[in-house]
Amino acid sequence: MSMRGVGDTEGDWAGLFVGIEALAALPSMRQAWLSGLIHIAPAEVLVRLLDVVDTSVILDLPTEVVDAVIAQPDRRIRRRLAETRRGMSIDQWARLIASETDAHRGRFQWLATWHCPKVPEAQFERWAHDPDPQTRLQALWFQRLPQRLALALAADPDPAVRAEACGYAWPHLDTGRRSALGRVFKGV
Repeated sequence: MSMRGVGDTEGDWAGLFVGIEALAALPSMRQAWLSGLIHIAPAEVLVRLLDVVDTSVILDLPTEVVDAVIAQPDRRIRRRLAETRRGMSIDQWARLIASETDAHRGRFQWLATWHCPKVPEAQFERWAHDPDPQTRLQALWFQRLPQRLALALAADPDPAVRAEACGYAWPHLDTGRRSALGRVFKGV
């Protein structure tokens, strides 16, 4: 077998998944097998493994594998990554959350509250003042958003940012701003 990225072809790895269920059922073999694969298998193979084995036994996925999973179209695989990874960066969490539709984004946001590193205030500042509304939304996906930024984002020119920010800012808004926002959301 070759090292990752050197002469790997799909045919070299074709038999890897034959009988994997039986092997994965043997606890003593599972960890050794997966630990060895992490160092030699290409990212595409490791991404496929996340769909067929208990990913909690894969402790140290290479960055390129985590990035490949984040780009994966299969939500189940992305969810398994989010549920078991403790070492993803803030940027990786932001990309993972952004990869979801609004209806499913909440699950990843909830997982990020438990597994994502603490977002520094400077990062919240950069997100909240970015010209792109999608980037400004990122500030609202993580815990510990500073109150002053929540209030500023509740007055954002983009309606999606404003709507998302209201949940964070509402307890800190004065009666006049609450009333004005209430009329906007009621369509009055």
